[in-house]
Amino acid sequence: NKEAVDVYVNSLQGRLKEALERARSLEKRLAVLEQAGDDIVSSLCEDLAEVTGHANKAEARYVKKGKELQRKRRREEMKHRSKLKQAERRIQILEKQLMALSGDSSEDYFEEDDSFGDSTNSGDDDLDDGEHDE
Repeated sequence: NKEAVDVYVNSLQGRLKEALERARSLEKRLAVLEQAGDDIVSSLCEDLAEVTGHANKAEARYVKKGKELQRKRRREEMKHRSKLKQAERRIQILEKQLMALSGDSSEDYFEEDDSFGDSTNSGDDDLDDGEHDE
């Protein structure tokens, strides 16, 4: 009986030793996996920071471009308003000239007065100013 108990105890000790070796091996593998996981997480964090940085820079470029476009649009609007006001003033001048001429009873005035045609051409020149600046 004692021999059977000794054999059984030796068997249990062998099994215990194997289990301890497997546990140590699993602990080492777990440590390697944890380190690999930590490396992966660190790499992903760096990638995320880089991508986020690029995204922020791109967003800043788009915001800057948007502001530039808004300023350009406002400048163009101001140019067009100025041209429109200039054209409206020219129209008023021409209307006054027309009224003054239509109030004159002499119809020969249009045929004999070359200065009227000259003033019309100079008015067109006023409207063209600035169109070729771009």
